[in-house]
Amino acid sequence: MACHRDPYWDPMLFIIFINDRPLALDDCGVHVYADDSAITIQATSNEELQHKLNESLHLALNWMVTYRLTLNLAKTKAMIFGSRYTICKVDDIGIILNNEAVKFVTEFKYLGVIFENTLSFTSNVVYLKKKLIGRLKFLGKLCLLVGEDVSLQLYKSLILPAVDYADVIYNCLSE
Repeated sequence: MACHRDPYWDPMLFIIFINDRPLALDDCGVHVYADDSAITIQATSNEELQHKLNESLHLALNWMVTYRLTLNLAKTKAMIFGSRYTICKVDDIGIILNNEAVKFVTEFKYLGVIFENTLSFTSNVVYLKKKLIGRLKFLGKLCLLVGEDVSLQLYKSLILPAVDYADVIYNCLSE
């Protein structure tokens, strides 16, 4: 049986469908952007973390089964955030989904920002620096050939968006 695909309704139905996802999870934060999701859980002990994590993941998997979706375990990662001292105190927490272990990482790129478990954002700053050096060199050479208005427009198009993206995260950093 074929189904008519409408270029207007397909994205709209996707948005309605995917935004039901956070409603299935009670005791955690759910951050959704298109088809990317992050679940955040706060806990004060290993036992509380293990309990909340297992419960939230069970609810998320039930939601996926209900809508006949599958989880891409290759892209699924877990990370514990905190100070170095706090992270050292956390026991190894094993997460098994569909008979596969979820990999724990110390840094992860999510929506273009590299998060580290200590939230220092050092890796993200290094990544941005490498990304922008080439653009700045290009812009420097191009500025000699074009006027100030064009140079400013190129800066606003090529440099500023990369620096401004996720700047609210950097505002909360002390140094």
